[in-house]
Amino acid sequence: MRRLLVSFVSIPPHCPHLHYSDNRNNFKFLPNPKCPRLYFSYSSKISYYIIQKYTISGRSDLYPTNIGGVRLYCSYSSEMLSHPFLGGRDTHHSTLLKSPSSIGSYSSKIFSHSYHIFRKDTFHGGPHRQPSTSLKSPSNIAMATSITSSTKKIVVVMGATGSGKSKLSIDLATRYFPAEIINSDKIQVSKGLNITTNKIPLSERRGVVHHLLGEYSGPELISPLDFRFNADTRISEITNRRKIPFVVGGSNSFIYALISNRFEPGVDFFDKVHPVQCVLSELRYNCCFLWIDVSRHVLHEYLDKRVDEMMCSGMYEELEKFFVQNGFSGSCTNQRTGLRKAIGVPEMEGYFRKLKLCKTVQEQRKIYEEAVREIKENTWQLAEKQVWKIQRLRESGWDLQRIDATSAFRSAMSPENDEIPARAIWENDVVLPSMKIVKHFLLE
Repeated sequence: MRRLLVSFVSIPPHCPHLHYSDNRNNFKFLPNPKCPRLYFSYSSKISYYIIQKYTISGRSDLYPTNIGGVRLYCSYSSEMLSHPFLGGRDTHHSTLLKSPSSIGSYSSKIFSHSYHIFRKDTFHGGPHRQPSTSLKSPSNIAMATSITSSTKKIVVVMGATGSGKSKLSIDLATRYFPAEIINSDKIQVSKGLNITTNKIPLSERRGVVHHLLGEYSGPELISPLDFRFNADTRISEITNRRKIPFVVGGSNSFIYALISNRFEPGVDFFDKVHPVQCVLSELRYNCCFLWIDVSRHVLHEYLDKRVDEMMCSGMYEELEKFFVQNGFSGSCTNQRTGLRKAIGVPEMEGYFRKLKLCKTVQEQRKIYEEAVREIKENTWQLAEKQVWKIQRLRESGWDLQRIDATSAFRSAMSPENDEIPARAIWENDVVLPSMKIVKHFLLE
């Protein structure tokens, strides 16, 4: 472990130059106007820093594979800055190292603190779980709380479940804008149960590249912090290809984590009991927000119909196979992890448990109808929560452009009663207004 003392005297902090000093792998900071990029953010609970660029002289084998990055972990309150560090293991001596805490001072304009830096190749452990085989955790490459360019333009398509977010984003990406889609539905990020989680089929994507859709195979759902980190990476890749990132999904906590400069891991902005009182509308990206809204009554009617269609399209068989392969989770709610939290899974688990005890077809039909009714009710509740969160974001200062898709949905559910086809109404009421909004945004 190599120990360094650093002081930051302003925000954003000015960093001295990282320089390799001798052949014993000791590092020190030397005054140099060519500062490496320092990505940082801070919150009431935890702050992460990583130095991403270096100038190394001497042993070239240390760069970039052996160093690659340094990790710092600290927490602070509004008055004092402290950061107890996790232990590391020195690969040369194979002894466990314990690091002391250090205290600094913090104010709204200036702060300073000292910390220890662990070489990346000798540090094991961290505040995050091990990265999955598909997605990367913030602790292994860079910190998810890194500063991004507020000049990067992205389009965010929001709305309740079933409101047509995916359909609209694909319409825009195939006909008007060179775009790639980043999924922001926390359930759909996970691999498996494609029908139950209502992932858009490959055949309906019309060649549009989708990111973070069914890519995560871990036992738990990814956290907002994990999503922030991975979405940041995808946004950079998409913009480097001179395409427009479309962030599309119903998990508003993920959207808030990605967009807001005030995101704090562990603090729920949408907490009704202890709401965050002071939230600024400062954003990490230059965003165009499209809110696809459908009237409550019409959306509920559509969601009921969608659940019935999903059950007829293979959801029943998909869940039956899932429980055969994975077993039941138990009656305790807190035992449900990962995809078991998806709407439809716990309800159908209850059904399959009771099915073994049924002696007649009538009993089987009754418990099936009860399970479907529960799925519909829970889907309604999800839609209500999503709309409430969107309204909360709007009240906090986010400039959400509301697109009313009610007429298009009403027409789609009763095509025999409408003179104008539902597709034409969708085009006139949803696609064209959205296209004009995005076009104006991109030309600004």
